[in-house]
Amino acid sequence: MLYLLIYVLFLCITEYFCMRYYLKIPNGKKLYIMCGAGITVLLISVIVPGIKGSVSLYNGMFLTFISILLLLGAEDLQEMQIDKTMLIVLWATGIVTAFTVPEGVVWKILLFSFILTAVIYLISVKSGESVGKGDVFAIGAVSMCFTFNNVFSCMIYSLLPCLVFGIMRVIVKKDDKNQKIPFIPFLVFGMVMNLLFI
Repeated sequence: MLYLLIYVLFLCITEYFCMRYYLKIPNGKKLYIMCGAGITVLLISVIVPGIKGSVSLYNGMFLTFISILLLLGAEDLQEMQIDKTMLIVLWATGIVTAFTVPEGVVWKILLFSFILTAVIYLISVKSGESVGKGDVFAIGAVSMCFTFNNVFSCMIYSLLPCLVFGIMRVIVKKDDKNQKIPFIPFLVFGMVMNLLFI
């Protein structure tokens, strides 16, 4: 567990520097950068623990998923939207990660993820897109990485800081209450917090 936490910290620092360059890349080439970064993180996270004798494909896929989500979070912060191609990459990584979840039954995880995505999407459409469609599909992809109970704790860890941030933004800056808030950075926070307290 300590090794995993140190690795996540190293990953976050590395991703910070990657994001600075990622946001300057034209949209057409972002897919190649994201796939390369994801494959590199997966290889490192499987090879390094393999040297110590404790290979876990789930840990590797989970860290790969977080690295892709971090890049999408940076894009969400800057542009307040997410490229659809990047969401497809995120979903593909989420589906592969679902097959490596230790305690989960794959079909239950995927079925729950699709139902959750459909429900949140319908809420988004009915409420005039108060939740962005990119955020809806990112939440669906995140739900593929955990068992049923852990999805809800991840959402609580994500929604509470987002709620506090939104309230503080309205109080301090006197912003419009309809101002958009990028949710994916909070989703990354929720995943890391869930990882710490599982």
